[in-house]
Amino acid sequence: MMMKITHKIIFILLFVIVYFVSFERVQFFRKNLPQEFQRADTLMVSPLVIKIAAPDFQGLISDYLHIRASIFLGGTYKRTMEDWETLNLIYRQIIELDPYFFQTVYYAQGFLAWRNPMQKKAIEILETIEKARTWDWRPAFYIGFDYYYFLNEKLKAVEHLGIASHRPNAPLITTTLRARLAQESGDSDTAIAFLQTLYADTQDETLREQLKKRIQAHIGIQIIEGAIKRYIGDNNTTPLSLHDLQLKGYIDVLPENPFGDTFYYNSATNSLTYLPQGKNP
Repeated sequence: MMMKITHKIIFILLFVIVYFVSFERVQFFRKNLPQEFQRADTLMVSPLVIKIAAPDFQGLISDYLHIRASIFLGGTYKRTMEDWETLNLIYRQIIELDPYFFQTVYYAQGFLAWRNPMQKKAIEILETIEKARTWDWRPAFYIGFDYYYFLNEKLKAVEHLGIASHRPNAPLITTTLRARLAQESGDSDTAIAFLQTLYADTQDETLREQLKKRIQAHIGIQIIEGAIKRYIGDNNTTPLSLHDLQLKGYIDVLPENPFGDTFYYNSATNSLTYLPQGKNP
């Protein structure tokens, strides 16, 4: 018994020493850099290595990794693609140690999934949690949202919404959205319904604020789409610009875009977005 306790103490001390020595060296090189150039960091090893090396401390280490990721995301740093890859590794490490840890769902969905091209990696994390938390409808619902909203894979979205709808305490909206997607209904209505469900389920205020802005953006798109549809019906052609809708009386005032000064319309493809192509909110 004494040997086992000694082994645990030695492991903890070694882990703390190795981490803080490397952490201090990184801080030494960073300390003169402006805040926007600070980077996300973690132990750059396979998630399985951490799980094998720390059989008795998996919960403790997963909590620590989550705090490190949350501190970085809560800062005002200018995030690079390298940072998003590091955050992906952190979340993979966390779910390898503890696939039941629900905070990982919030952060993988709320941050990682919204960054191109990280959506599939976010889905991989969520799928691991979905399989572990068999009583929870939310991971499957988020996966369905990601397949629909980001990847335009409606059959995959329907599949995971079906899983969500059969989980205990799943709200009726999971079944409604599944039917709506199966029938290929309007995209704006579906996006708003998805986002409103995510907003109602999210407790983190930072994520709620982002979701609120996205809901407002899609409501604006919905209003403009209605005006474009009426314009096409009357003129048998798309408008040259959104300003054209105002000039010809199809809309009085363009809705406010919470992510910028205007919405972005391409008359050649009749596509409307609230962000320039390739940008992330």
